[in-house]
Amino acid sequence: MALLGSQLSTILIFIAIGIMLFIWYSWHQNSAVLSRSVGDCNGEHAFYKTVTLDSGWDNRAYAIYQRISQKLNKKKEVRLVKFPFGGLTARVLETDEESSFWDLVEKGTWELKTYTALMHYLSSDTVVVDVGTWIGPTVLFSSQLAARTYAIEADPAAFSKISHNLKQNAQSLWYHHVHLQAGCLGVESTHVQMKSALPGNSMSSIHKLFQQGNNRAPAQWTVRCYRLPELFTIWQINPTIEHVFVKIDIESYECKVLPNLYSWLATLKRKPTLYIAMHSQITTCSKEEYAMIAKIAELYRFRSTSFVTGNGSVAPTGEHVLSDLIAPP
Repeated sequence: MALLGSQLSTILIFIAIGIMLFIWYSWHQNSAVLSRSVGDCNGEHAFYKTVTLDSGWDNRAYAIYQRISQKLNKKKEVRLVKFPFGGLTARVLETDEESSFWDLVEKGTWELKTYTALMHYLSSDTVVVDVGTWIGPTVLFSSQLAARTYAIEADPAAFSKISHNLKQNAQSLWYHHVHLQAGCLGVESTHVQMKSALPGNSMSSIHKLFQQGNNRAPAQWTVRCYRLPELFTIWQINPTIEHVFVKIDIESYECKVLPNLYSWLATLKRKPTLYIAMHSQITTCSKEEYAMIAKIAELYRFRSTSFVTGNGSVAPTGEHVLSDLIAPP
């Protein structure tokens, strides 16, 4: 009997070990899936508070993300950026690559029109959707004015930088109202190829044409795109009952994305305010695409006078506003 009891104890021990290994393996797999979903390889970022989507990044994208993150993790110097409006400030990591850019922001020589629009349209009950977030010059500003902010960025180098920049503001109340998502805005929910002469340089593009720069061989990676109505549903954004401000700055891919939004926007009783950056310096939209963008402008009560001319032509460059609520500044 003693021998039988000893054998039974041994069996139970092995069963317990097996159960523990299974639990560990399941947790590890789930953690890996979550990590891939947010584009966060080390679990350091504590500001993912809402539903997180699949980034669709392939191994090339993760290699870029990890390389930049490892570099930024060694940075200790933090800079306080003073924005040109509202007395607002934000902390960012001080890097050689971006130092001169933040100088331009502080001097008001980088997209002053964009900051003017943000000050004009955002309030404490506004929901911001920032498409093409880059390293965060608009997100770090608008998040301090709005109720909550959803920011999506497809470039893994840029995503790492905005993640680290945002993390420097963890002690601020507005930090907890920001959701970062690795991914892109597209005409359908699918995986696409993205290119950049230098990941993180603000000119990465899904479009077959992109700004090459210094004859560099383009870096390429796979990323998951989502349609704007889909993101609204997942993030529980309802433009019918809340003011929504959508900034779209996607390096010429607006030619594809904007026409695709017409049918959806036409069904909304209250449409989101759109702040659109056009990039004909990369490529021009087709005649049909410009015509659909002009039709979208007709859905709105107010629009930038520079956006659509009297003969119905759409301005090929610059930043423009479409709004049902407030006339542009």
